Amino acid sequence: MRALLSSPTYGPIDPRCASSLRYAVMVAARNHTTWSADLSPDRMTYSSARNMVADWVNDHPLEQDGIVWVDSDIVLSHDSLWKLLASAERTGADLYSGVYHTRREPFEPVFYTFNITTMKFTQACIYEPDTVYEVDGCGFGIVYTSTRLIQSIAKSHLFSEDGKWFPDLRAGNGPYGEDLGFCFQAMKLGFRCHVDTGIQVGHMGDFEPVTRTTYLQALSGLGKTVEVSGKT
Repeated sequence: MRALLSSPTYGPIDPRCASSLRYAVMVAARNHTTWSADLSPDRMTYSSARNMVADWVNDHPLEQDGIVWVDSDIVLSHDSLWKLLASAERTGADLYSGVYHTRREPFEPVFYTFNITTMKFTQACIYEPDTVYEVDGCGFGIVYTSTRLIQSIAKSHLFSEDGKWFPDLRAGNGPYGEDLGFCFQAMKLGFRCHVDTGIQVGHMGDFEPVTRTTYLQALSGLGKTVEVSGKT
């Protein structure tokens, strides 16, 4: 697998996040990943940073199979990126994500189903470990997008020069931001988002990373029992 790395930064980075990313990149390289480039924007707006990377890949499609996106506040395990890329390559998935949780209570997982009636994305609650789900959207904390998907969106009727791949539809313009703006376009073009709950990463909170354990502890106190559909 040939991949481009993009880890946009927006300010100071916790050393635990930075060191975990370096280690995970090296482990992936030792396991048949060829890194074509590190194109990690710094101090740009969220949508501008992501669109800059997608623009480059769209202009240089033969240099990589896809993009690995890792937010700068994610704490990776050593094998996170290797498992992400190996699974995406094995399944042929164009949009493949690991699992991270929101930094604030109730620490929900950042993947979604789409409600056609309300035209909104609904966040998942309960999910099984070590399972792959087909869903409609995910956050871009740890995700792989194929070059084929980047090119398909660019050539579609959904693509506009205003929002490009990552239209931010908040602030009075719609119900979701740039990550789900990308997923919405992918979904409308027939691409499915695969979420692998066997790839668990931390999301740096105020002092410690938020993990699945943090979420389950909060969930037990709320008595939630909502299930996720779409298991593959």
